[in-house]
Parts: sequence; structure tokens; C-alpha cells
Amino acid sequence: MSDQGTSHVQQEKEAVSEHYDIDPRVFQFFLDDHMNYSSAYFDEGTKGLDEAQEKKLDLIAEKVDLGAGDKLLDVGCGWGNALLYYAENYGCEATGLTIAENQAGVIEDKAKEKGLEGQVSVVVEHYQETSFPPESFDEIIFIGSIVHIEDRAAAARLTESLLKEGGKALISETYYPREMEEEANRASRFISEEVFGYGNLIPPSEEIKFLEEAGFELLGVENITDHYIKTLDKWIDRIKARKEKIEEVVPGESKKLRTYLTLARRAFKRRTSLQQQIIVRKISS
Repeated sequence: MSDQGTSHVQQEKEAVSEHYDIDPRVFQFFLDDHMNYSSAYFDEGTKGLDEAQEKKLDLIAEKVDLGAGDKLLDVGCGWGNALLYYAENYGCEATGLTIAENQAGVIEDKAKEKGLEGQVSVVVEHYQETSFPPESFDEIIFIGSIVHIEDRAAAARLTESLLKEGGKALISETYYPREMEEEANRASRFISEEVFGYGNLIPPSEEIKFLEEAGFELLGVENITDHYIKTLDKWIDRIKARKEKIEEVVPGESKKLRTYLTLARRAFKRRTSLQQQIIVRKISS
């Protein structure tokens, strides 16, 4: 890896860890019971955030054809709910990759509590520095995590290498329409610098281009922006209701989170940002 690439990786590690390695109680105050920190999926008749988050996970499993005995990699696995849910309900071997040690510890504790140590594992390292051998996984998912990787072309090539022949990858991420590039970059400055420290928003067409150049077949794209707006509404309401508790844990954090989520919601409402799910398959040789 070049010096420039190494510096980007180090920047991403430091920036993401600063946000996700804060006291996990802060996230417990406004996320669902299983701490999903990404868009839920609100079908007609969905009751509450917890059910909507489970529907999101089932939708992703359906798109990648997740099955018993499959080896799944969740890049940027958050607080581990996808890993635990898929291991418990789909019978797969779920591996999480994170650069936030705090999250890894929480996931390992939860796996022990559920008796899933043999099915769930967590590796603390950057995706571009991973030591997994080629063709290690049947499915690879990025749920709100690929935005923290600057070199998306390299990420696409690595994903193709790590997947078995015919394996599927799914990316659920925030993008901006190409015609909104300038405005989207202004709107994302606060989120990038003040919340995450680093984030790389690109048009979905660029992501698809990198994936196709890496050897993937595009299977589908679904716009789930309206679902993310509903998710953000739930999170903002919870932060307002539990402001004092959040402030007791990390002073000043409730205002920063509320500002970040409100700006994000505004961008999605105006369609200067979009939440897309991209599904691809490794082309058979």
C-alpha cells in the first residue's frame, strides 16, 4: 500500500473510532433495543423501530440469499446486531470487521450471552488491511459503513477477491445525486468533520462503476430514502426525550447528535442525499 493509502487508512481509523468508541450507553438511549445504527425498513403495518430494523435485516438476507452454513462478512459491523441476528435466525457463520474496539467488546459479550461464540466472531482491523484469504466468504455486506472508506475502487476489488464464485455483496449507504454534488458537499461538511471526522459521499453511479470494473454483475438498486427519514424521526424523538441522560454520560453529545441527525433528515427530505441499497454478484469465471 502506498504512503498516501496508508495515511487515508489511518485517518479513517482515527476518525471513525472517535465517534463509535464513545460510551455505548449514548447509543442505547436513542437506537432500537439491538442498537442498529442504520436505516430501518418500514413496511405497511410495521409497529415500531425494533420491528422495522428486523425487517431491514430480513430484506438484506433475502437479497444476498443468506442460508445456513454460509460464511458472511459484515464490514463495519456496528454493535453487532446483524451478526447476532443472522447467526441466530439464519444459521450462518457471521464475521464482523470493525476499527472500533469498543464495539468489538460489546459484540463478543453479546455472542457469549446468546451462546453464539462458535458462529459469531469479530476482527478489529481496517478493511483494506484485512488478512482474510481470497474467496473466504459467501456474502459480504456494508450497512452504512463504506462511506468511511476513501478508496472505493480498491474496496470493490478487495470485496470481489474475498467472495467465493457467485457470491453476493450488498451495500446500503448514503449517496448524493450527481447534479447535487456541490450542495451535498456543503451539507455533509458538518457531519464529516464534526461527527465522523471523515466521510466520503459519492454518487451511486460511481459506486456501481467501481463494482462493475472489479468484476461484479449489478443485480439491483433500491432507493430506501423514505425509510431512512422515518428512522431519523424516531432517533431524533428519542434523543429529545432522553437528553438529560445522554448529557450525564457524555456532556454536549445530545446536541451534536441531534444537529447531525436533523441535518441528515433535511438532506434526505430535499433529496440532496439518497439512501440506496446496491446488490451485486461476483461473475463466474
